[in-house]
Amino acid sequence: MKTNLAIVHGGGPTCVINASLCGAVKRAKEWKEIRHVYGVLGGIGGLFEGKLACLEELPDTELEKFLYTPGSVLGTSRRTIANAEYALLYKKLKELDIGCLLLTGGNGTMNSSIKCGQL
Repeated sequence: MKTNLAIVHGGGPTCVINASLCGAVKRAKEWKEIRHVYGVLGGIGGLFEGKLACLEELPDTELEKFLYTPGSVLGTSRRTIANAEYALLYKKLKELDIGCLLLTGGNGTMNSSIKCGQL
């Protein structure tokens, strides 16, 4: 059964999250279970708003440019997810057929990813 993967940048915009994005997209393109690889624009708020960029069609030569791109290719935010919003987030993920969610960032983003993993 195929599903979609969404990648969200959170926290400070560093080239490290761009490198993570490059690696994640390249690897996801190899998985036959992944239908589409979406980059969420503007951090977690972009997911609530459905702001997605389809990334699986980018050639590896374009993805590798992310390794040397400062800031955040997708945009990021320090927005946190309120406890009451997790049900809405789950509903949005189902609506977009996103079965895999990858959050890249620092400590705050990792706290959100732990809570997302409990959905």
